[in-house]
Amino acid sequence: MDKFCPRLTQNIKKPVPCQKHACEFYTHVIGKDAQTGKDIDEWACVDIIQMRLTINLTQKMLQSTASVDKVNNTIAGLSPPKVPKLN
Repeated sequence: MDKFCPRLTQNIKKPVPCQKHACEFYTHVIGKDAQTGKDIDEWACVDIIQMRLTINLTQKMLQSTASVDKVNNTIAGLSPPKVPKLN
């Protein structure tokens, strides 16, 4: 998947080929792609995977926020309005 190493190429001008399994940052990923929903079973660089995980985390946070807002609106609709007493 990765032609050049993003970590090694970052500090020098000449692209460095990916070392694949010899590199400590090359890892196996199993799961679902957050954007397409397809199953993932591949080897890739941690730097590439980190971008995918950030997208996935953002989507989960937005879903959680929407759920909390829905519960809040439901609870607010159940409680009677508070009216101050006049003397």
